[in-house]
Amino acid sequence: DVKAPSPGVSSPRTSPADATGGATAAESLQAIATASDVAAIVAAMRRHVTSAAVQHSAFQKLGSHLFGTDVKSIPQAVIGDALDAMVVGMRIHVDNVDVQTHAWGAVLLLIRGSAESVTRAESVGIVEAVLLAFRRYVGNKDMLVVGCTMLSQVLNHGSAAAKIQTGEAGAVEVAVEAIRLHSSEIALLAAMQLVIDLTSDNVKNMARAGIAGAVEVVVAAMRTHAKSEKLQLEACRVLQRLIIGDPQNVARGSQAGAVEAVIGAMCSFARSKNVQQYACVVLHQLTNDTAASKARARDAGGIEATVAMMVAYEEGQAGAIMSLYSLFEDLDIREYDDEVMVRAVQAGAIEALVKAMRNGHDGGLVMLNQACTILGFLTARCDKATKIRAGNAGVVEAMVSAMRLHEADVEIQFRACVALSGLVGMCNENVTRAGNAGAIEAVVLAMRGHVAEERLQLALSVMLMLLLRRNKENVTRAVIAGAADALVAGMLQHPECEALQEHGCLRLQHLYDSSTEEWSHTEMQALLRAALAAMRRHVGAEAVQDAAITCLLWLFDDKDVENNIMAEHMGKAGSVETLLAAQSRHRGSVDIQGEACRLLYFLFIESEENLARALSAGIVEAVLVAMRTHMLNVQVQQEASAVLNVVTNPELNNVELTIQLADMGAAETVVAAMHTHVTDTWVQRNGCQVLRAMSSGNAQTMTRVRRAGAIKAAEAAIKAHSRKKSVVKEARKLLRTVRTGARVEVYSQAVRASTRAARQERQAKVDTSQKHRSIRKCV
Repeated sequence: DVKAPSPGVSSPRTSPADATGGATAAESLQAIATASDVAAIVAAMRRHVTSAAVQHSAFQKLGSHLFGTDVKSIPQAVIGDALDAMVVGMRIHVDNVDVQTHAWGAVLLLIRGSAESVTRAESVGIVEAVLLAFRRYVGNKDMLVVGCTMLSQVLNHGSAAAKIQTGEAGAVEVAVEAIRLHSSEIALLAAMQLVIDLTSDNVKNMARAGIAGAVEVVVAAMRTHAKSEKLQLEACRVLQRLIIGDPQNVARGSQAGAVEAVIGAMCSFARSKNVQQYACVVLHQLTNDTAASKARARDAGGIEATVAMMVAYEEGQAGAIMSLYSLFEDLDIREYDDEVMVRAVQAGAIEALVKAMRNGHDGGLVMLNQACTILGFLTARCDKATKIRAGNAGVVEAMVSAMRLHEADVEIQFRACVALSGLVGMCNENVTRAGNAGAIEAVVLAMRGHVAEERLQLALSVMLMLLLRRNKENVTRAVIAGAADALVAGMLQHPECEALQEHGCLRLQHLYDSSTEEWSHTEMQALLRAALAAMRRHVGAEAVQDAAITCLLWLFDDKDVENNIMAEHMGKAGSVETLLAAQSRHRGSVDIQGEACRLLYFLFIESEENLARALSAGIVEAVLVAMRTHMLNVQVQQEASAVLNVVTNPELNNVELTIQLADMGAAETVVAAMHTHVTDTWVQRNGCQVLRAMSSGNAQTMTRVRRAGAIKAAEAAIKAHSRKKSVVKEARKLLRTVRTGARVEVYSQAVRASTRAARQERQAKVDTSQKHRSIRKCV
């Protein structure tokens, strides 16, 4: 065992000649001083390995010689021999700071940039020799800088096994301890670089670093050196390496305050592109999974810092957008605080995102998807001024372009659609922009291309509604693009989606109502099929029923279509039964009752078969229930009385139906409607016709009509509508019918009374005669 000299530079003392060549230490020192190549220096080193003075001098000489020498010119055999001798000296003089420092420097110069030299260094045990001294002098700044740099060379140019062996030998823990102990910027930079090299593509070393406290010490260093751009950059690089794919290190970073530290670096070094890019990636990783971290980042100014980076630098947009996306991801569009949106808009987020989408430097579909999502957040609940600002910035065109360029991508279609819906809602300027940019055509293409995607179909139908509202040009575009067929296909594909059925029916009605183009028979049949299917599938959904009935009503307003043919088709398709089912289920809905009665009226007057179907299905009861339930609603009374007018048509000569109506209280209901809406022409005229039809040809029903108050109702109608000939005419007809019937009834009653009196008188005489006979017999 050789006792190593004390730390420090040993004096060049002489010693007896060793067994190898008889040269003294002084002679070896002289030989080193005059040596002109690596081989001569190494030979002198080997003669006195126990002499700290010789080893120190040799390492120092090697360093100065190699500093200006092209290492590639030195034979590998010489390099290998030198490395072997250097390891021996480093191990023997492990406690000598100067020997170690100069040795590490010489090794660094000897192996730099050469994978072959690094491999030889690995094989002779350079890493282990360095770490042996490293642990003892981790607090020595000079040793730290040189040692970290030399180990980084080995890790960057060596084999994959070198990284594993270095980590297992404790290099990770030493580097982390160095960061914890040192306050010198140069020492911290060297140690952080070593951590980066050790953890690159090595999960085990990442875990070791996290356990050793690397995340916490790096964040602490960022706070201590908040004004150092180099250290902030290196710290962000370390954090990026440690937290990507490691949830535990992410948690450690959040607890240590990494979120605030990273945002602080972004704000302090806004002009440093590298700091901004690395910080954005780190911020995204830190806030990607936890709502608490997202909230802290927003409170610390993460939104403003990220947007500022996007505005300042075109490169690294993908990382910035990912970071910004993380800050919005946990927010609910319907509930989030408008302050967040306002801050982002004021910082210039809209313009920055549009610019990134146009340039598309990096990030691809992921970046585009996230940008669309963020813009959707920013425009979902904003005021009109912000919508116009976004429109002027080109958001509308950017979204339409994204939809057209990526037709096959469902997610981009959905996100762009949501963002566009926010932009065009209650903003006519953006509606016009969207139409001119081709939004209608993009929507129809998306509906056709992704008919199986329920969520997308619903979003597209909503956006179509917003684009068509009060814009004739867009309606024309939609008709030409085939929006009706696309809507019907989506409705039939997703019959269970209540919202899609409702929106689909409303859009079809809008298209049909506003279109100047003639619809084909096939298109109308498809509309009919989709609307009825929606009603049958969602019989309990009031909104769907109302939208579907309204849609079907418009089919009868087309002057180019023969109503009798349409009524025949609708009847065969089961529309009568479907309408009655809707009325039965939604008795309290004014709209459904009124519109259903109106549609049934059209179906009856154009087709006797439909009337027969309705009578079998219980039309009378349905209409009377509607009238009684909504007695105060004039529209329901108008439409319902019109249906009764058709049902009671005298030409049908249906006595049984008339009696049924009377038994069900139809006369009383109609009279009540006439008294309630005495000023309405339709109610009065229809009421008079229904009551007269019930009074004709049947004394029983006529009596019910008269007793229900038909005469007073007719007189009130004449008084209220003295100038309306049609009402007065029908009211007078009713009065004649009822009064004539009343006189006949009075005469009949008198005859019947006289007959009864005569019969009673005869019976009394008979009874008296029988009584007298009985008395005589007794006598």
